[in-house]
Order: sequence, then structure tokens, then C-alpha cells
Amino acid sequence: MMESKNIKQSTVKSITPKGTWSNGKQTFNKYAVELANGDVPDFSAIGEFKKKVGETIFYTLDDKNYGRMQPTPQDYKEKGSSMTQQESIARSVGINNACTLVATEAWQKATLEEKREMLKEIADVSIYLYKIVLTKPE
Repeated sequence: MMESKNIKQSTVKSITPKGTWSNGKQTFNKYAVELANGDVPDFSAIGEFKKKVGETIFYTLDDKNYGRMQPTPQDYKEKGSSMTQQESIARSVGINNACTLVATEAWQKATLEEKREMLKEIADVSIYLYKIVLTKPE
């Protein structure tokens, strides 16, 4: 069974159960999945099909129209979303660190001006780390 390495992307329009099959060790549910791009590949799953109508999927097809799910790319932005997965993780880490900072004794005892100075220093370090350490230099 030759599988294309061409990863496709589309939105699930409908999911139709097509019975079951067994490899002798485990039984799988079969599904015909209609996609917005016109493809209607067959997928197998243990239990329910893992995506819902309206969700975006990434997949490959073999020469018999059998679909194989592929991981969602890290830089993929869902429609209506302004952040990639990496940006969302970075924002969550930043929020967690901000909560940790405001719980410190130094922050609690600082004047408003001292808090502003701390935040300015944090911003400077963050910019440095992003530009110099995390991105590839030219």
C-alpha cells in the first residue's frame, strides 16, 4: 500500500460509520469522512472518530483512499485565532511567571515606581532573550 507523503488539510463536513474490521488482535471502527475539499477518505479508529464536524484535520491518503491522520503542525493557526500553538504556550508561561512575581515579597513591598522599574527590566530581558537567544541570528 503506497502512501503519499503529501499532507492534506481540510475541514470535516460529515462522519459516517462504515462498520468494523479486525486485525486479529484488535477491532477497529471504520468511518467515511466527508471533507470540505471534496475528499471522502476511509479512516479507522479505536472507539469514536477523534475529530468532530467543523474541525480541521491533517491527513495523508494511500492509493486505496485510506486516510491516515497526521499531527497538527505547531505553527498552524485555527480560523479566527490570532496565535500559533507556540505563541499560546509562550503567553501561558508569561502569565504564570507574572503570577509568581506578584506573589513575591519584593513585589508586595515595592512602591509603584519600583514595580514599574521591575516590569521595565523584565521587558528588556524578555526582548533580549527573544531576539538573541530564541531566534536564529542572521
